[in-house]
Amino acid sequence: MKFNKTPSFYNSEEVFLEYLAKTSYYICLQNAVSRIVTLCKPESILELGSGTGETAVRLAKENNKSSITAVDMRKEMIDIGNGISTKEHVDNIDFVQSDMVQYVKEIGELPQMIVMLYSFHHISDPHENKIDFLKTCFRKLPPKGQLCIAETFLPECSRTLY
Repeated sequence: MKFNKTPSFYNSEEVFLEYLAKTSYYICLQNAVSRIVTLCKPESILELGSGTGETAVRLAKENNKSSITAVDMRKEMIDIGNGISTKEHVDNIDFVQSDMVQYVKEIGELPQMIVMLYSFHHISDPHENKIDFLKTCFRKLPPKGQLCIAETFLPECSRTLY
């Protein structure tokens, strides 16, 4: 099987935007991330690759004492996220339009927790880019800082990676 294209289910931009952050596997990952963040109680959270902002807004609502920064490179996603946070009356969140890798490179110290929900795989190949990104994250995290990466993997692929 080839997985270098978006599945045919997303056969148009309209369908993609309608189902973005609403599929069952995404919601399961989001629920898991929400539980992890709530248990960790970070003062500050950075969501990288925030897409529509659904997860960032949820985290902001559930962790109203935390400040949230949501980063996505697409202006239309930032606009959607700002609209959702306004509609939900969430004021502890800021949306930033930026490439997530560049954002991490350019920021001084990272917040207490970084969340990447189904976005880590968007860091371009070769895999050394992903390794460099992680090294930068761990170098810039504050003491006891945490990185939460929620992804799905295909079982037959994971065996060949290790």
